[in-house]
Amino acid sequence: MSGSRALLPYRLLPVLAAAATLLVLPGTAAGQGAAGPTGAGGPITLNEAMRRASETHPSIRASEAGTEAARARLGGAQSEWWPDLSLVGSATQYQRPMVVHPIHGFTPGETPPFDETLLQGGARLDYTLFGDGRSGRIRSARAAADASRAGTRATSAEVASEVSTAYLAVLTRRGVLGAHDRRVAALEAELGRAREQHEVGKAPRVQVIRAEAELSSARAERTQVASDLEVARRRLARMMGASPGEVERRGVEAISAADSLTAGRSEWVARAERGSPVLERARRELGAAEAAADAARSARLPNLELGANWMDRGSADGNFLAEWGVGLNVSLPLFTGGRVSGEIARAEAESRRAAAAAEATRLRIADAVDEALSALEAARSRLGALRDAVRQAEEVARIEKLRLETGRAVQPDYLDAEARLMSARASRAEAEHALVRARIQLARITGELDAAWVEENMRTGGDGR
Repeated sequence: MSGSRALLPYRLLPVLAAAATLLVLPGTAAGQGAAGPTGAGGPITLNEAMRRASETHPSIRASEAGTEAARARLGGAQSEWWPDLSLVGSATQYQRPMVVHPIHGFTPGETPPFDETLLQGGARLDYTLFGDGRSGRIRSARAAADASRAGTRATSAEVASEVSTAYLAVLTRRGVLGAHDRRVAALEAELGRAREQHEVGKAPRVQVIRAEAELSSARAERTQVASDLEVARRRLARMMGASPGEVERRGVEAISAADSLTAGRSEWVARAERGSPVLERARRELGAAEAAADAARSARLPNLELGANWMDRGSADGNFLAEWGVGLNVSLPLFTGGRVSGEIARAEAESRRAAAAAEATRLRIADAVDEALSALEAARSRLGALRDAVRQAEEVARIEKLRLETGRAVQPDYLDAEARLMSARASRAEAEHALVRARIQLARITGELDAAWVEENMRTGGDGR
């Protein structure tokens, strides 16, 4: 009876350890109750993290500014469809009297006025009727603006993907830390059992030493994982434009992939070629380069310009006389020293480069789809195996613990079982989020990654602190 009473506190240790573990594990009822509803005081959701990053991330702001500049360049290019209208004026002081008005003819008895101070003012209109390559320049600027818009979409998707990676890193590190916490709790209970058994003479001192060594090692490993979690939180905070304290205080909401994929590889590649903003940008850049080449070649064509002016001339004493003039100007370059040929060759080379770059981008998109699908399938298979491994490891640890308590097993077997269980749980947490990460990467490649896609394809729930 005295031995049973002495062992009573030890038998309560596993219950207390399990209760303490449940209080800190993500997704438990206690954790959810403390977290409150999602919002300013609840866990950070993936959609919230993506939205805040889109509002503050410098890469997106830089890309948006580039798009505004491209639109402004397009507006400048389109202005060439309009005539140029300008006002002109001058005042000139001569040493000796100068004719005030142009001499259009000589009439007997009429002498044009002369003065040392000549004044003139008027308006001039110029318009290109044909040539000058403005049509090609406008098409090039429009395609460049479209490419810049696609680039902004690509940057936004890339930032969303990076935020997702940082978000999942927090969840993964938290899951791994939970596995280490469970192991530390189990080892603390085993150390308590070994000490009590040693005190009543039922276990040798080596069992206590072995349990202490294993617990010290487990605590050291947990410290490293906790440090990794802090680094992941800080990276997510930087991506969101938040403080590390907010991420730590609120935590992140657990997510998982909603369902498996049914489409085949060829369909996913086709979706990527239709929707990828990266590929769209490459194609728009190709269009801009082709239009620029057309504009360069137009320099070999005649240039026809319309000019009109109205001019009022006079002197300091008055004598003002206004007149107008209209004319056409035709020019054709015959020899430019190779300038036109060189510009055409450069523009055509740029066009070929853009075509090759677009094709290379298309191939990379197909490769990325293959890699994402492969990673998705591997993560799904690995996760299924690890779920089974965790169940089996839990059963082995339970049996080894019972055998140790009844004296039918040795302590190292139980400690090894707990280590394998911790490893299986940590690997399961990594595989769960690797599956989500692969699914998100596939959505990024196909141009589908946004808040609506996350809402439709991700299951949420639990407090990831």
